[in-house]
Amino acid sequence: MPNSKIKACVIGLGNIGFNNVSNKYHRNHCDNYFYSNYFSLVGASDINKSLSKKFTNRYKNKSMFFDSINKMLLTCDPEIISICVPSNQTLKVLKKIKNINKYFLFLE
Repeated sequence: MPNSKIKACVIGLGNIGFNNVSNKYHRNHCDNYFYSNYFSLVGASDINKSLSKKFTNRYKNKSMFFDSINKMLLTCDPEIISICVPSNQTLKVLKKIKNINKYFLFLE
């Protein structure tokens, strides 16, 4: 088995995806992927462009922020995607990514 990490992306940078940093134990998807021995956080997407600076500062420019899901998918080519959007947005996101062959982790 190769030593390479699984490339991961996160869609939605709210509390579950990114903003929840309540203690030293990483409790959001971006942190879990970034600090994992098995995954590599290669990118994240959110419609809130103001999160870009906070995201790139936290991950020391080792992961990319996108305001477009399509640009993120084309640039990063992830192997797994965490969908961390509000429940009423999940279907909209799934429609955008329905034609790619990836593994998904759904959250609600």
